[in-house]
Amino acid sequence: MKVYAVYQLGYGQEICLDFLEIYEDYKMAEAKYLKEIENNVKDYDFVIDEECNDRRVKMEYRTTRLFRFQQENWNDYLEIYIEEKEVQ
Repeated sequence: MKVYAVYQLGYGQEICLDFLEIYEDYKMAEAKYLKEIENNVKDYDFVIDEECNDRRVKMEYRTTRLFRFQQENWNDYLEIYIEEKEVQ
């Protein structure tokens, strides 16, 4: 069975991995993914990376990078993912 994990990696003083949700339905995972991007931009002053905006790697995962306050702020950024996994 395929599942879709929505998670974010935070890079700053520490590297943090947060699993946000796991879904059996891709559309629900996609809605969560898009909502997380929207919330971080609106509520936490992140901007969407112009070079890594909704990048897809095959059908294995989809990602968007968000920088805090400005582009190329490598001291404080997030990467939000949807990743497809096969589970038994």
